[in-house]
Amino acid sequence: MNILDRLFPAKVAPTSAGKSPSVTLVSIDDTTYRFNLQSITPGQIISAKQMFRYDGRLLLLDQLYSLLIEEDDNVSGRIETRAEALKSKWPVISSSELSEQQVKFFTDLSNRLYPEIVDLVIDFKMRGYCFRQIEYAMEDNLYTINGFADYENLDLRVVAPTSAGKNVPTTSGKSLQLFKDEVLQNLPPLQFIQLYSKKSILKSLLKYYVFFSFALENWASFTEIFGKPLRVGKYKPGATASEKSELWNMLTNAGGDLAAMISENMAMEFIQHSATSASSDLYKNLCNFCKDAVTTRILGQTLTTGVGDKGSFALGNVHDAVRKDILAGDARDAELLCSNLYTRLNNINFNTNRVEVTIPIEDEPSPLEKADINLKRAQTDVILTRDLNVKLDEDYFYTTYERARPGETK
Repeated sequence: MNILDRLFPAKVAPTSAGKSPSVTLVSIDDTTYRFNLQSITPGQIISAKQMFRYDGRLLLLDQLYSLLIEEDDNVSGRIETRAEALKSKWPVISSSELSEQQVKFFTDLSNRLYPEIVDLVIDFKMRGYCFRQIEYAMEDNLYTINGFADYENLDLRVVAPTSAGKNVPTTSGKSLQLFKDEVLQNLPPLQFIQLYSKKSILKSLLKYYVFFSFALENWASFTEIFGKPLRVGKYKPGATASEKSELWNMLTNAGGDLAAMISENMAMEFIQHSATSASSDLYKNLCNFCKDAVTTRILGQTLTTGVGDKGSFALGNVHDAVRKDILAGDARDAELLCSNLYTRLNNINFNTNRVEVTIPIEDEPSPLEKADINLKRAQTDVILTRDLNVKLDEDYFYTTYERARPGETK
């Protein structure tokens, strides 16, 4: 079962056909619960995981996730990279059982709504849960969707069916539900998306943010202390108090002065910390490790954002294949969400048929794959022409290797 199969049934029941949702947004109070987090600490991570483990509360975890995305440019950048990759692939509406009016309706809906659907899918896969209110509207006497209302500071909980009630879509016996003052809120199913999955990418990234923050702070302190030479002042026995005071002033002000003047009875030395580079590299290596771990967890590899120090053609092929696998998985989940949402709208506005949406991932090889194909083809051509005396005409060369003829531009 795919992670978004639970949004709506695979086949919408006939009783739901023609049932219209309310176009009025349900009032959701999201101002009551707030932890006022300023930073992410190990204690907060432990507390958030305990709250979730004991009674399914997601409030603290949700606020930690939001703070992580807001504060960590590495995390937010990798999420945007994954989302933009999916947004570059456009959905196709299956038109075999749809009228021209239906095709136009769902095509226009995709043109307006698809980027927001992608953001919803990626956010769900990052957090492991998703709560949105569907914003309906009426256009030309047809129900449509304008967007998805998102909320913060909600008392969302992952609960068992016995706690949430019957006929609740579940994964591993649990579902995402909204509570208010310890009371389960019965929400109109046509107006809300409530998804839960055991997998959460951001949960595993919280620790890396803490490691990175501590390493960066300690690295800055280390650089401030050992980045400048130690200034040592020496004075001869019998130096007066005024000479000592003058020497101290010279030492404390030497950082911004290009010259100093002191008595012959005194001396000033600058001592370099020549053995500190190894210690400094520890902080740098930890920061790089955390960044690579985050990138790998979100994108599956690191070559999308950096070549590293061991790049190779073979390694690039492997990383490119991983990137395509993740993109294909994201496209599959976006297809399911689009198909289910569009089917529900079709049942409300037109008939009981299911609307199928596909998001093609083109089979055109990447530049790395093209180079690999051409290399193998060239090796074969060398064997044919050199060892087997097979003659290849010019058209074959220019066409096969996509080279420009003399006087032409390619």
